[in-house]
Amino acid sequence: MQTPLSALLKKHILGVYLSALIYNKSATLLYFEHNGITSQLLSELVSTQKKMKHNYERRLFIVGISEMLQNEVLPESLRPQLIGMIDAVIDILIAINKEEAKEAKRKAKAEMQQSDESEDEGDDIDSDSDDSDDENL
Repeated sequence: MQTPLSALLKKHILGVYLSALIYNKSATLLYFEHNGITSQLLSELVSTQKKMKHNYERRLFIVGISEMLQNEVLPESLRPQLIGMIDAVIDILIAINKEEAKEAKRKAKAEMQQSDESEDEGDDIDSDSDDSDDENL
């Protein structure tokens, strides 16, 4: 009896398959076809791609699927899923782009706050020295 894989384990196993595609796409696709898992595996990849939260997972997905699509001969079982795979890659690219834009804004805001704080500290030091000059008179 098979038990369902946890989402985390499934993501990591799919990552291993994607790594194999990157390493040797022809041999990996041949293995998938020989075992009759190509279509099922790609369906799992596309359905799991929304759960990929880390940039590493997303980039692995993009590179793995891109490598597979560049294979000289695509198996027949892949042809009906081509548009879905391309859409999935585009969706992840958009998600990465949005996340990187958010991160850049966050960093810029943090740098501005840090520079404002350092300017405020400099003003405090100057005003303290002015007060001490007044006391000496």
